[in-house]
Amino acid sequence: MSIRNSFLLHACLAINLACLASPSHSQDIDRKSTVSILWEMGPVEGEVKIRYGELDDLSIRWGEAKIEDSHFQMEASDPVRIDVTISKARIQPGPGATAIEVTSATQSFAFFLRDVSSEHPILLSEYGVIVTTSEDSRSFSEISGAIESPERKTRLEEYQEREEPDFQSAGKITRHMHLPVWLGLGRDIRFFEIATQYNQLLPEPQKTDLIVLRNYGEGIQTMPFLLGMGVNAVETMTRTLEEGCLPILHGTRKQGKIEYRMTAFATLETSPLTDENISGTHYLAVDHFSGENTRRAWTPEQAADAEKILETELDSSREKPVLFFRAEAENRGDTPNYAHFLVPNPNTRLDDQRGFYMTNEGNEVLSIATLNGRPLVNEEISILLSPGEVATLECRIPHGPVSLERAERIAEQDFEIRHAETRAFWKAKLDQAAEMRVPEREIDELIHAGFLHLQLLLFGRDSVLAAGTGYGPIGTESAPIIQFLDSMGAHGLAEQAIDYFFAKQHDDGFMQNYGSYQAETGPVLWTIGEHFRYTRDKEWANRVAEKALLSCDYIINRRRESSEKPMGEGKGMLSGNVGDPEDPFPSFTLNGYAYLGLARLGEMLEAIGNPDASRIQKEARAFREDIRKNFRKTLAVSPVIPLGDGRWIPSAAPWAAGHGPVILYADQGQAHWYTHGSLVTRDALVGPLYLAFTEVFSPDEIEAKWLNEMQTELFTVENVVPTQPYYSRHPWLQLQQGYVGAFLQAYYHTVTSTIDREVYSFKEHPYGGTVYKTHEEAWFLMQSRWMLYQEEGDTLSLLSGIPRAWMEDGKEIRLKDAASYFGPVNLEVKSNLEEGEILADIQCDTDRKPSRVVLRIPHPKGAPASSVEGGVYDPMRETVTVEPFQGKAKVRVRFE
Repeated sequence: MSIRNSFLLHACLAINLACLASPSHSQDIDRKSTVSILWEMGPVEGEVKIRYGELDDLSIRWGEAKIEDSHFQMEASDPVRIDVTISKARIQPGPGATAIEVTSATQSFAFFLRDVSSEHPILLSEYGVIVTTSEDSRSFSEISGAIESPERKTRLEEYQEREEPDFQSAGKITRHMHLPVWLGLGRDIRFFEIATQYNQLLPEPQKTDLIVLRNYGEGIQTMPFLLGMGVNAVETMTRTLEEGCLPILHGTRKQGKIEYRMTAFATLETSPLTDENISGTHYLAVDHFSGENTRRAWTPEQAADAEKILETELDSSREKPVLFFRAEAENRGDTPNYAHFLVPNPNTRLDDQRGFYMTNEGNEVLSIATLNGRPLVNEEISILLSPGEVATLECRIPHGPVSLERAERIAEQDFEIRHAETRAFWKAKLDQAAEMRVPEREIDELIHAGFLHLQLLLFGRDSVLAAGTGYGPIGTESAPIIQFLDSMGAHGLAEQAIDYFFAKQHDDGFMQNYGSYQAETGPVLWTIGEHFRYTRDKEWANRVAEKALLSCDYIINRRRESSEKPMGEGKGMLSGNVGDPEDPFPSFTLNGYAYLGLARLGEMLEAIGNPDASRIQKEARAFREDIRKNFRKTLAVSPVIPLGDGRWIPSAAPWAAGHGPVILYADQGQAHWYTHGSLVTRDALVGPLYLAFTEVFSPDEIEAKWLNEMQTELFTVENVVPTQPYYSRHPWLQLQQGYVGAFLQAYYHTVTSTIDREVYSFKEHPYGGTVYKTHEEAWFLMQSRWMLYQEEGDTLSLLSGIPRAWMEDGKEIRLKDAASYFGPVNLEVKSNLEEGEILADIQCDTDRKPSRVVLRIPHPKGAPASSVEGGVYDPMRETVTVEPFQGKAKVRVRFE
């Protein structure tokens, strides 16, 4: 750098620093500003309040109004404009910016002073209000006319109008996860994790393929292996699950002329693989191996019980799961070529006479390996193969050391017989459940693989099952797992999974199974109520009523603790953490779930004639009203936000007493809201949108409309929220509000960015976190259920969210014994568009069948039906309504 350039650089820096320190830079702070508020028409009266500033003057620009201090009153129905002058205004970016709150009986709202401009005035069309600069002399109609345009779209509308995605098209633009595979038996926490070189598994780079023996959340032994020479410039490994969904892994890697083929599955040492032969793991041992946060939630009594149980759980004499692993190397060339193996090994002594890897003490066996049927003589193998020749490496890896006698029995097992037995074991679980078939291969496989993954992580013995979430059971995260089990007709498993929460219930009814989470009790009660809606099992309901009531009373008592708070600051609401961040606030997610739990329990108790039913129902109604009032107070003081169509709408904080989404930094002082890879985690994942999902607001209320628009506009990319997207219920709300196109954008872009697309493992976060995250997988499965069938009051809604492509010629959709509130649902839809028709056969013939069925039949190209048989056609919604529904119906939809 020349002396002259160095001098210029230092001079510019000095000028910039002087500007920052000068009074001209401080214009953003302690300044005076005037803005105008226009009402399209009166009457209206209210008050203007200033947050982080002072009200200097309130005056009438035009129209008839009365002004007294900070109050205004407009009795006429004519347009009115008032000017608001603020002193000591703060319009800098960051926390503590000046906000104006306009409160009235019906139209309270707030806005940042810094957001006001004449170029983009604040248009609150639902309120008939505009906020602009005092210099902007235009009328209400002139300003609104300049803003409103059919060319402008909200982000929600943009998503709705895009071309519908599918799995393949969405996958072209989303992250691609490379995740390991877990192989196990179900009920048992002992797993084998198989990761290839490019899988996201460890913080340090992977140098080999890996087999990891796991006790669920804890890896206990790692065995490296290689199929081929090792890490190189091109990774050609591809993997699949057997039949697209079974927990049996297949993999293929090509290096040069050698093709390596891998098959792996878990079974028992020697006993046939049946549910009866799987001993399972006690739920407290599941807790122990689920991680520190699960153990931290134990009561002292649970900790003492777990210590005793672990003594028997770790008994090495119990029959162990065994990984059967086969790798074949085939020479696909026309000349001899070498194949290479690094055999899966525990880094201990190899007994080359028997192919046994021994413990260091030499009296137990860790692994058994053969090459071409003979004992392995060295863990690194290079073998010359003639054209077409195949070398076969087989390993049997027990989940922990076994005696020589047990090892010899394992070595005698026939690979093909045990493979066929394992395949039959998992297929039987599918055969015993409801059937959901859709005409898109990846989604069809994901649904079936997902159901089996839920069972793979369903642990326990006897009557209690722990619905693993990727961690231990958590009330908020196990809820969709249990509810999808119910949807598939696995009601017995669902009951046993619910019993886990009763088994660990605190004496006061509180349910807490993970860290300092306070939000589990409500979702568990909701799940109990949902289970009763599916089964109508009054005997079961009577059995659990006492413990369920204890949890209801826990919520009611917690509500009373806030009875002295002002409305808007959490009056009548619970406070506590919803997730990992320590946010002990009156969260709308926490309270929405708690209300929903009370409401469902009141419904169940009424059905069984329990005398406490009316009391719980009364408390639920009062609770809902308190949440609604607190939320509306929060709306009134939260800054309005702009949408893509030019309108502005109220925003909302994630908890009562907040002043808008935390990402807007509306309150004074330093704020640090970043967590879990995102600035918007609290707003987008556990924010106020849950008030629609938990039925505090119905989807057709204006508050739900605003929540949907806020969530979509502020927090989504491709209609997916950051970091842990399956926590956001906006796809459900969009489906209820008729935004099928937007729902599909969320559905496909979320799943393709969250899974390994080869083996369908789900990840918790895009950046890391737990794999085999069945909480995420269960919400995908529930979204799939909603798109296929939903209950809406006394209406059964079918295919309300399916893509148009699923109705292309020759495609079929089938539901068989899909469980619903109305009983089993059977549906067959066949597209025969080459002959101009789509046929549907519907059955739900129970004593609680729906009053009506609404079947959506979207034409692949959006064409309307020319005629319909079997129901009434609505061309706007593309639906056929069968009413009254007699239990069976056939529908024919014809297209020209």
